[in-house]
Amino acid sequence: MKKLGNKDFSGQKLEAQGDWAVCFGADWCPFCRAFRGQYEKLDGKVAFNLGWGDVTDMDTPLWESFNLDIVPTLVAYRDGNILWRKDGAPGRGLDEKAIIELKKAFK
Repeated sequence: MKKLGNKDFSGQKLEAQGDWAVCFGADWCPFCRAFRGQYEKLDGKVAFNLGWGDVTDMDTPLWESFNLDIVPTLVAYRDGNILWRKDGAPGRGLDEKAIIELKKAFK
């Protein structure tokens, strides 16, 4: 899984080709930490690349660029363009259902 920061995006466009899943999360967020374990289990088991959009720093422009209100948030990309997005639920974050939806987004 590749750690991604502001330099890897142009607005909401990912500066990478191919199929990518990016989970935006912060180290200080308990829901992000819990979901990250599930997300990392995909590494090497799916046909798309995995990225972790690090928004630990509240001053990163990624918060505003992606209109992030809740993390974790999952975004599926094809050739840099958004295919699908799932924002975490308040007080819960994301669960394994989001992983299933993510996989379907690439079919």
